[in-house]
Amino acid sequence: MVYHDKTKPSQAFMLGQFTAYVDDAAGDELTLNVDGQLVNARRAVSCLLEARAEDQVLCWGDGDTIYVTDVLKLDAGERRLRLHEAITELNGKFLAIKMDEELSIHTKIFRTVSKHWQQWSGHVDVTAKKMIQMIDHCTAHFRERHQKIDQLDARKVGTSMLQADDVIIQQADAQIIAGKEDIRMDANRISMG
Repeated sequence: MVYHDKTKPSQAFMLGQFTAYVDDAAGDELTLNVDGQLVNARRAVSCLLEARAEDQVLCWGDGDTIYVTDVLKLDAGERRLRLHEAITELNGKFLAIKMDEELSIHTKIFRTVSKHWQQWSGHVDVTAKKMIQMIDHCTAHFRERHQKIDQLDARKVGTSMLQADDVIIQQADAQIIAGKEDIRMDANRISMG
């Protein structure tokens, strides 16, 4: 470690690279303990891991400001990756995020663009006030499907086909079947009434 003012090291900024322990952290602003002396520092843009009290960190002093560039040793507790607001894009051929418990994303707009999307889930919950889907081609395969709609279920299609291997059951207080040109029913037996 090199001191800017060697005659009064307790009042001077450090120059070059050195290690320190975090005394207190508030966002990007940190208070470091350097050889018993408390100094102010800033988290460098390249330091993505959140630093907390008791962590050992690697620092760089330029004579005016001390930057925390890396977190070397963690104290106990969960941590966050803190991307600088200027970082808007992560590029690469492969990105893997692995969580033992939960992954939460909180944002105003969530957008995915993909040529191929795969999802394996034991359970999927979707809660939305409004959902708009524009799909050119959709194929879904279910072992069982249960759907409950509390109010209106309206569909407009070009041609609708429903095929069941066993039975189709439709129940309603009132049911209207209307056809513009033709209504046809074919069966060995038709029971009405």
